[in-house]
Amino acid sequence: MSNLKEEIEEILEESAAKINFSKSVGVDGINGENFLHNGDELKIIERKIDAKCYKFSNYKENLIIKRHNSTRQISIPTQRDKLVLQGLLKLLKKDFSLNNTSAKNKIIDIKNNLNLYDSFIKIDIENFFPSISHEKLLPIIRRKANDEIFNLIRLAITQPTVSLAIPKKERNTSINTKGVPQGLPISSFLSDIFLKEIDREYENNPNIRYYRFVDDILILCKSSDTNTLISNIEKKFVDLDLKAHSQSENKDKSSHGNIADGFQYLGYSFINNLVSVRNSSVQRFYNNINKLFVVYNHKKSKIKKKDKVNINKLTRNLIHDLNEKIAGAKYKDKKYGWIDYFSEINDLTLLFKIDSHVKNMVGKYLDDYDLEYLKNNNLKIKKNSKAIFEIKKKDSKYIERPDSLERQIEDFFSSNDKSNKDSKKATEKPKPQSEEILQPRKISKKI
Repeated sequence: MSNLKEEIEEILEESAAKINFSKSVGVDGINGENFLHNGDELKIIERKIDAKCYKFSNYKENLIIKRHNSTRQISIPTQRDKLVLQGLLKLLKKDFSLNNTSAKNKIIDIKNNLNLYDSFIKIDIENFFPSISHEKLLPIIRRKANDEIFNLIRLAITQPTVSLAIPKKERNTSINTKGVPQGLPISSFLSDIFLKEIDREYENNPNIRYYRFVDDILILCKSSDTNTLISNIEKKFVDLDLKAHSQSENKDKSSHGNIADGFQYLGYSFINNLVSVRNSSVQRFYNNINKLFVVYNHKKSKIKKKDKVNINKLTRNLIHDLNEKIAGAKYKDKKYGWIDYFSEINDLTLLFKIDSHVKNMVGKYLDDYDLEYLKNNNLKIKKNSKAIFEIKKKDSKYIERPDSLERQIEDFFSSNDKSNKDSKKATEKPKPQSEEILQPRKISKKI
């Protein structure tokens, strides 16, 4: 394998601005900006790796509420550990050749092959990440990883996740003997390594189309093969100490049936030739749009009517945030947002309904003065029905960069250069970078 220190240095160089804007903090409470401004961090990492004594801190617990009041534990590493884990991920990707495609590319392939089959099988692995066996995963990694990399990965997946709400003396800090913590840079890739033999077998089966995204599996097949396929794949999961949700007891998770009757996968809905968005994802999008207007209305109520400067600023920010929700955003060659993820739908009726809803919300929450301000300043609200075509164009001006993000990143590097030059002048004290860097708007990735 390549040198871990070289990979970490490369990540630090490539992702400095991204790390700087990171608000995620582990148990040490250090965010990305503070981490970067401590120039000794890289030296500490390198020294500990050289001495083979690098240890991960406990992960900070973040509980996400799912449907039916269940929770999912997310493990948040410190900035230092995150950097090391990102280096490990780059090395793993070089040595494990996996056929990983994005969720959107899987949807494209499903659309292209849907008419070749009459049946589908959906399988969801129960409690997937916490159920991954160390005894079965680690030997797979051991075959290709050197001692240094193997030991660090072993330490990473056995490190406990603790709740900061619990007093320090009462926290359970015993090592994990089973499962891969969710939320680490290496989590998804380790799960792919764990299931790679099953993936390979079913992807090479000429009689079916097989798709897996983390713990969600979809198989397109002939109806005569359905029962045999379900039985065989469930047995393979048992061999890995995994369990699939029952096909009869939990049809929201695992099910099978005729393609003509429709099914849902990765947020998409497939009914005959109509490709649309799952109802729950549509409702979530409506809620996000509504929230923008409710927050706008609340903030506006706190501003005096004569204070047109702040009212105009608030209205301008609303339109920016609204357009980002509707049309998404892009940075360099990467695009973000709801419409980008669901750009493979052909249900234009849904998009026109969303556009109509936005228009109604504008009429409800913006008064004549606000509308006149938008008109005079050429501030236009974008439309989903147009964005779905524009998002597929490489050079479309309709999908814009997040507000000032590019400028902030440029400012970050220029401020670094300035600080480096100023530090050479004995008579001058460099200005702290934290005073020069603005916080960017968040890019919403949630589906």
